[in-house]
Amino acid sequence: MNTALIPAPLSIEATGGSLYVAASTRIESEREEFAFWADWLESELARLTPDAGTRASAGVRLRHDPALGAEAYRLDIGDEVRLTAATPAGMGHAAHTLAQLAAANPVPGGTA
Repeated sequence: MNTALIPAPLSIEATGGSLYVAASTRIESEREEFAFWADWLESELARLTPDAGTRASAGVRLRHDPALGAEAYRLDIGDEVRLTAATPAGMGHAAHTLAQLAAANPVPGGTA
């Protein structure tokens, strides 16, 4: 997994495997306060990963976990992508990390 990410994750655990994200990737946000980041991510994926006739192999879910710190996030990449944060600031960090990984499709499996 790319370790030159900004902002740098506190830890990265590679789990093997990978998946593709693309402009057609379905993005779901469970909270209205994360809607801006869902829209931003949709735009970034369209810019970074034009479909070129291919379908994405996973959806992206933006989830809330009040136990995380104000700017903390968790990014889980397995059979789908889960971005988890307590605040919009944390979700912004998660969205930027995913966008950086998506630029080098496929996205490697793991947790950050």
